[in-house]
Amino acid sequence: MKPFLTLAIWSFCSIAFAQVEAIIIAPDKALPGELVVLNSSKSKGDNHKWITPEGISTAQAGCTAIDSQVFFATPRAGSYTFYLIVSDKSASIDYAKHTVVIGDSASPKPDPEPPPTQPGDFAKLTQISRANSLALNDPKTRASLAASLKPVVAQLKSLCDANQCPTLAAAQSRFIGTMEAVLLARPRGESRDANWEEVWRLPNAKFISDSKITSVVKGIEAYDAIVKGLE
Repeated sequence: MKPFLTLAIWSFCSIAFAQVEAIIIAPDKALPGELVVLNSSKSKGDNHKWITPEGISTAQAGCTAIDSQVFFATPRAGSYTFYLIVSDKSASIDYAKHTVVIGDSASPKPDPEPPPTQPGDFAKLTQISRANSLALNDPKTRASLAASLKPVVAQLKSLCDANQCPTLAAAQSRFIGTMEAVLLARPRGESRDANWEEVWRLPNAKFISDSKITSVVKGIEAYDAIVKGLE
């Protein structure tokens, strides 16, 4: 994957609560050397970002902020996975994944279905955040995220304790905005090369999306679980 993704799409990004939808239209198989086109025209949102696999050259063309195509051709047989991240103006996101098999490569195995998530059960989210952040081997960014996001969660909790809870969208925007500011501020080098978008942020976003969160209190609990995984 590319070393770093411009997270201002939203894009990492985000923990999806709103009506955005990422849809990739593309073939599942192609012959070596054949031109393959993936497009996002059926997606719903205001902005989008493609994440392309390492080891191949790609080109991109598009007419609107949400409609574009990615082209590639390779002589090497194998499975090539692309991600599309779509966001709207409220910083809500959705993402889609599509694998193209070139040549005689075995069909990719589908991702195992995760067990149903119970509303408010965020211990698993803490485990996901911790395991994936450690796997990136980027302690500086990990510490910066924890130091920046922990006060945000604390302030959101304080507001709710004072019966001044923000809306779910406002809380989400604040948490995500802080997260993106930290990731965008990383210096070039090992930290910049670590793929926090795909390895850490997207799994967190998927867990929360699958949890069907509708209240700000549960949203804050989810953010708190993510931060605990960084500590």
